[in-house]
Amino acid sequence: MKQAWTALAVASILALGVSSPVFAIPAQSGRLRVIVNETPVSFSTPPALDHGVLVAPLGPLASAFGATVVWERDARKGTVTSRTGTVVHLTIGDPTALVAGRQVTLPVSPARRSGAVWVPAAGFLRTLGAYVRISGDAEVIEAVSQVTEITWRRGSDGFVVRAAATGPVNTQVHVLTDPDRLVVDILRAVDSLKDAKIEVGDPDVVAIRSAQFSVRPDVTRIVLDLIRPVPYAVALDGEGVVVTVSGTAAARNAPPQDTNPAPARLPGSPSEGPSVRPQGDTATRDLEHSNGAAAPEPHAVPSLPEFVDSPGAFHIRAVDYRIAEGTGQLTILASQPVAPVVKQFTYPARLAVDLPGGVFLPRREDLEIGSDAVRNIIVAQLQAQPNLTRVLVYFHRKTSVTTTSTDGGRTLTIALSDIARAPKRPPAVVIDPGHGGPDSGAIGPAGVREADVTLEIGRMVRQALERQHVRVVLTRTTNTMVGLEERPDIARREGGIVFVSIHANASQYSSKKGTETYYGTPESASLASTIQSEVVQALGEPDRGVRAADFYVVMNSPMPAVLIETAFISNPAEEQLLRNPATQRRIAEAIARAIVRYLGARTTAPAP
Repeated sequence: MKQAWTALAVASILALGVSSPVFAIPAQSGRLRVIVNETPVSFSTPPALDHGVLVAPLGPLASAFGATVVWERDARKGTVTSRTGTVVHLTIGDPTALVAGRQVTLPVSPARRSGAVWVPAAGFLRTLGAYVRISGDAEVIEAVSQVTEITWRRGSDGFVVRAAATGPVNTQVHVLTDPDRLVVDILRAVDSLKDAKIEVGDPDVVAIRSAQFSVRPDVTRIVLDLIRPVPYAVALDGEGVVVTVSGTAAARNAPPQDTNPAPARLPGSPSEGPSVRPQGDTATRDLEHSNGAAAPEPHAVPSLPEFVDSPGAFHIRAVDYRIAEGTGQLTILASQPVAPVVKQFTYPARLAVDLPGGVFLPRREDLEIGSDAVRNIIVAQLQAQPNLTRVLVYFHRKTSVTTTSTDGGRTLTIALSDIARAPKRPPAVVIDPGHGGPDSGAIGPAGVREADVTLEIGRMVRQALERQHVRVVLTRTTNTMVGLEERPDIARREGGIVFVSIHANASQYSSKKGTETYYGTPESASLASTIQSEVVQALGEPDRGVRAADFYVVMNSPMPAVLIETAFISNPAEEQLLRNPATQRRIAEAIARAIVRYLGARTTAPAP
């Protein structure tokens, strides 16, 4: 007979009569923590380490991610149902979980301790669909929801967009004009969507765009490109976020237009950006005045005031970008001295130069640059009444700039390090043998150096891929030092479409063993899973799973990028495997197979 409890209570009342596992390191001074949706999870008994894996009571973990638990006492089996309906079957003493009918191996088995069921925190949260980061030596686990799918339909209730999320989320709404857009920021969520843009062609909505707007805090941004300003509603349900646009019907009976609409703004305004209101379960913009009367439907920013064309008006006359001798120079010419406000932003990397009082008569110009540092430049009339022109520079990466003013303040020059792009290289797989030169990496108990092992495996991966006519670039080909910052740069310069960094793991615990793969961005997760699967099968060592991490090379490589820890060089048995050329070749060929599998799903394949 099944008995059901809420997830909040299950940890304190489960008693299954199974012996407890050995927990190597109990939590001390709160150094072992689990953070779900940016909120620390509270446990009556602190988390612990089981053979280097952070484990914690099941009940609080499930509750924090919006899941419920049903447990079969006699059979020692439990069922967890996620917020979105995914069913996870767990068994005490068995590391294999059944997730929506698919077998998933957890790093350690669920077990009973102090009257509660304990599970590996990261592995369990991933079965619920969480995006998990592990910091330190498995001491801090952070989990947030993922946005996995966007669907839309046109019905009698209007144009409806649904963004499916794997766990609890919240929203903030922005209304932007010129052009008209509705921006819905999904808080505490990672963008795991396959398509960054969906062309719609609806009478009200042109397209739906999505992107990872920020990391820590994690915000997925959904943008609806609109034909015109329209009423909307944003709501949360058990499966994610629902946005309803009801502009077409409203437009047919629209009252007279407001004579004093809000000024137009471009995205990314640092201080004068669109108003942002936190949303609860439902957020609705009914276009009402404070007295409750129906407000007129908003419309686009009015034409510029007539005086802007008068003699003496403050015009932004020209914006130009040129490259010479490794220096990029952005020049802004104005009819009067300017007092620029210069600010830099990240995610994406960009520079905003605001020119208060400035009038840009063309209203907007896009300059495609495509250099080593600069992607493009947008010059736009950000607002009128008061006038404000913005020059927005989008970088390929974070870039330092120097600003100078000449000609009595009428010429503004912004300089940065930049070069014109060389002819595009054929696409390549970039293999990064970790460490090298004076940086030996970890050293095993028998003296095997990580840098030597990774170089040999890297060379063998290149050989295996080149036999299949895949162009391969190694970040190092000899025992030399290559700077951490230089490795992603090599990948970018060489036309990399895949980046794989090869390492050997190490721990203070010599019993630790197994293979694990890390990735930094959602687009790299499938590559990491494919490589992990192939190497574990080839090597036969424990599967420690796929994890998100903030390693420099995976976070800063502008293509799908992963870092694989092949085995523990600090484990005497695995050290002997890593020094064996036959084992090195098995690992290398497994990595090569995984890369070929991954590339098989892509439209662009590397040329020889």
